[in-house]
Amino acid sequence: MKRNCILAGTLGILIFYCFIAPIQVTIHYSQADVRLVSDEAALSLYQRTPEGWREAILTCPSGSAILRQEEQNILTATICQSGYFALFGPTNKTFLPVVFRSG
Repeated sequence: MKRNCILAGTLGILIFYCFIAPIQVTIHYSQADVRLVSDEAALSLYQRTPEGWREAILTCPSGSAILRQEEQNILTATICQSGYFALFGPTNKTFLPVVFRSG
């Protein structure tokens, strides 16, 4: 049996189905998928909410851990709701100065 979790936000009303038991999600990715990620150990699964993105492990009331197997390019997370999910990681940032010329 599914229970509706209704979350209202700026994007309108999104309906997420809460699972009776947690579900383990395993994602296989390639090096090309994470070529811009600066720290693969910080790779994480996120869920889209009306307020923005949040870590997918927060969909479970008690939380859970993410298992990362970097050598095999596998990430495993436990979720308790349906929804839109994406894999995110930190990227290299380069700041360039802004130069104005007056006159």
